[in-house]
Amino acid sequence: EAKSIWNKLRLRTNTKEETSAMADNLMGLLRGKMVEVALQHDASRVVQAAVQFGNEKQRREIAKELGSKISELAKSQYAHFVVLKLIKYCVRDDE
Repeated sequence: EAKSIWNKLRLRTNTKEETSAMADNLMGLLRGKMVEVALQHDASRVVQAAVQFGNEKQRREIAKELGSKISELAKSQYAHFVVLKLIKYCVRDDE
């Protein structure tokens, strides 16, 4: 289900309301499982989408959940893209 939401979420034709609703659904599915999902080659993009399309509060929640494993994720073939998205979008929130 998370992959189907990700597929819809990345479309540029979505309204802000649709994007926000899908990001909320995605967060509900990922909560508590971020690290294991980020480490999977086919699901890492789902966490990246949650970072990209989520609001500031959701990004902070993702960063908090991944925080203790960030060095492990940064070394992973697929999860390092999640770390890059966090850096890109969380820095933008702080500006």
